Amino acid sequence: MARGLELGSHQGHLVSIEARKELLMLSHRRRDLEKVLAQQYEQLVAKSAWLQTKAQASARVLSALESYRVAIRKIGQGTGPNATRYRRDAQKAMLDAQGAIPCWVMSHAKVSESMPAQLGVFDLVIVDEASQSDLWALPAILRGKKILVVGA
Repeated sequence: MARGLELGSHQGHLVSIEARKELLMLSHRRRDLEKVLAQQYEQLVAKSAWLQTKAQASARVLSALESYRVAIRKIGQGTGPNATRYRRDAQKAMLDAQGAIPCWVMSHAKVSESMPAQLGVFDLVIVDEASQSDLWALPAILRGKKILVVGA
């Protein structure tokens, strides 16, 4: 009987020091903080890249980048009466700005809207999620000297 009481006493002590709820709470908090840290790191890298680009780019290139940004924003859904003009503005700005940015990331539709229709204008075109791509990927592919297909 004494042994049974002793065992119960140990179990009670183990339960009192377990702190399972606290450990779970700390685990969730850590996961949340890691997510915030990753987002802040991503923002830092992006801002650092833009700062470096701005420091090295000429006023003409910076103006072209801003013109490109404005034109892309104005294109919107691409169905407005001025969409064709904004596409042309984006393509013109892209010609002046493309050398300043080593890597452009955009959807297949944006490539056709904003990039000059010139074969082999990029050293490398990466088609990500290629299994989800269709014929709309062709304009992007034709703009590359080399092609990397990922997710086929």
